[in-house]
Amino acid sequence: MDALDSEAAILHWLSQKIEHLIAHDFEGLLFLLYRIDVSEQKVKQMLAATGGEAAATTIASLIIERQKQKLALRQQMRKFPAPTDDPERW
Repeated sequence: MDALDSEAAILHWLSQKIEHLIAHDFEGLLFLLYRIDVSEQKVKQMLAATGGEAAATTIASLIIERQKQKLALRQQMRKFPAPTDDPERW
């Protein structure tokens, strides 16, 4: 299975979980989006652009996009470690 197949599988799985949250625990979904740090404005824009169709898939793709951004930032930060002689460093 290549990366595109696995990403599609993750998107499908996550979309199903989000559909469940939309139907049964919308407040939990909002909390999850807050914890993952998905922009509320971006969610609204994407849902408006799609007319609300496939809302779960739209939200799932935003979650995946945000997680990729976090991974890229962590990898970038590893390339530039903090100096060890910094007196302010714990």
